[in-house]
Amino acid sequence: MTEVVAALIWDKNKFMICQRPAHKARGLLWEFVGGKVEPGETKQQALIRECREELAITLDVGEVFMEVTHEYPDLTVHLTLFRAVIQEGVPQKLEHNDIRWITVDEIDQYAFCPADETILERLKTNGKASLGFQDNNGAPEADRLGKWDRTVAIASGVMTTALDILWTKDISLENAHDWGSKQTEAFVLKVAHLRGYKGTDLASAVRFLEKDFPIQADKLTNEFGSGKYHHLRDFSHHPTPVGLLFSILSQFTGNGYGTDVNGAFAQYSIEGWKKPDLLSGLYNGTIVWFFHMVSDVAGSSGGIAMDNKGTGLPGPFLSLLKELSSLPGIRAVAGKNKEGRYNLSLLCSELFSGTLFMEKSKEGGIIRAPIRFDLRTELGLTNEAVKSKQYFPVLLNEAIVCSFYSLSRLVKELSEHPLQTPQQLQDLDFQRILPGRNPVLRHMRMVASTTFMAVDMGSAGLQAYFTHKGDPSGFALCFLQKINYFGLIRVGMVGSAEVVGAIGTLYNSFAALAEQQKDRLVAADPALEEKAAVLKKAVVTVGTIGKVGTPLGFVSAAIGVYDEMSKALAELNVAREERIRVEEECAVRVRLLREYEAEMEAVVEQYMTQRLKTFVGNSDLLEEALAENDADTFLSASAQIQKQLGRNETISSQGQFDAVMLSEEPLKL
Repeated sequence: MTEVVAALIWDKNKFMICQRPAHKARGLLWEFVGGKVEPGETKQQALIRECREELAITLDVGEVFMEVTHEYPDLTVHLTLFRAVIQEGVPQKLEHNDIRWITVDEIDQYAFCPADETILERLKTNGKASLGFQDNNGAPEADRLGKWDRTVAIASGVMTTALDILWTKDISLENAHDWGSKQTEAFVLKVAHLRGYKGTDLASAVRFLEKDFPIQADKLTNEFGSGKYHHLRDFSHHPTPVGLLFSILSQFTGNGYGTDVNGAFAQYSIEGWKKPDLLSGLYNGTIVWFFHMVSDVAGSSGGIAMDNKGTGLPGPFLSLLKELSSLPGIRAVAGKNKEGRYNLSLLCSELFSGTLFMEKSKEGGIIRAPIRFDLRTELGLTNEAVKSKQYFPVLLNEAIVCSFYSLSRLVKELSEHPLQTPQQLQDLDFQRILPGRNPVLRHMRMVASTTFMAVDMGSAGLQAYFTHKGDPSGFALCFLQKINYFGLIRVGMVGSAEVVGAIGTLYNSFAALAEQQKDRLVAADPALEEKAAVLKKAVVTVGTIGKVGTPLGFVSAAIGVYDEMSKALAELNVAREERIRVEEECAVRVRLLREYEAEMEAVVEQYMTQRLKTFVGNSDLLEEALAENDADTFLSASAQIQKQLGRNETISSQGQFDAVMLSEEPLKL
């Protein structure tokens, strides 16, 4: 008996079926996607492998829907049909003749393999409700976030936050800035030395790098609020993927992008801009931009020379906050102050300059000096967070969530497949048990991490409030020194994973609908297939960009879009040119045929008339020769007919005939 597995995959009220290739057994019949179980693999592993090979998709395999045994003339199969959902990819016709999504009511319109008949009857009888699918867009029950999953995730977040509050120490922003400044200054000097700088003065080193790697956005320093704030307000000075994007955009548009003094999004024309070619623009927007960021990380050369500190660059957190503050909806929610400046943008400026933490006496004297919250400080916060062991509660939170997930799934797996012998352990589906790229585990991590940070920030806010009543700058400083930055980073990571997962789900749904629509359009007009292929390459490549998380990867993917589009368009142009050439050549030949049609008819008519006359005349001679018993005339006429038919003359007289008959050589006809 052959073990076979298959997948029942739903998309709303439709499930997927595949048509077998014509050359295989039961060719052109419809079936559920799947295949044979190979030695050494579980049924779930076999189904995942088969779907990857046949459809280029990754499945999330759920529970068994039904098992059937069927005898074919050539083999007996035991078919196990699993509930499943597409985790990644769009179904492609790599092996099947066709792929369809059908409703239960449309089952009778298709001819299925006999082994599927029992399953189809159950589908028609019970409908989709029998599968345990509800409001989760096709996700099997095993892949839903359960009550205990949520409860444990929340409890883990609360418990580990309590450990963080009681066990970890507060950090120091001042120490963080000092440590970050030392590291960045050493890094800038090292890069300058690698580029050929010989001195030890930081301002000179920065000036050396600024000269080697200038960017056009520096021409807009005054437009973005002078040297003190233009690194914050000019988005191309943000050392993030968004900053890289605006750097490349500036190269090809001649505009600088950021915010004005009040915090509204603004763009300014760069004086003397000339549009570069593609490679020059990408080089200046990426490589030159990167080294210019290195030169600015310790501050501009002028700023360093004046106060020996330099303005520096905003870190990733402050850059993101500043970028968000320019969005109209967020600006409206945050509101304005009396001077008409948007509050969130003003907060970013105060963080960047350090005035948010500065305290003055009634006489105007400085009680607490400003601490710049820039890239140097954000780097230093990492060092401070490590020293205070902020990572431990975050890792413990992650460990509790993953352990509960694995244990609960192991119990469920054992309940579905009770073990009789130790050897049956290999039949367990460890992909469902171990932590991995699973939507449920991703949701649990999100719940646990956000709970952790909500409680942590609430506690930090309460402590800062009661410690610094009536002192806004003291409250801000105390609050930022008490929160867990590893927890904040973790929330950002799991939040990004949730967003990517949601985008992936939407993209897969869109791609499946687009593929179905494309098939309909191509069936109606085959000429659209070429354009659809170009569009598909563009969409797939742009989808890849959405998953890229690094600046270099973003640029590589962007170049990939350009290359793919160029290649596809070039192939389309070649095909179009070849078709045009063939059409033109055919038109020329048709025109020639029409021009010489009369001459050709005359030649053919003369040719046929001449040969018909010869044939008729010699036929008459044959009849007369037979009547008069004249052998020479008969053979001569026969030879003339053979000649007109394109054959060689053999015997044309009585003498030749007698010679051939008397010859001892074999007769050749």
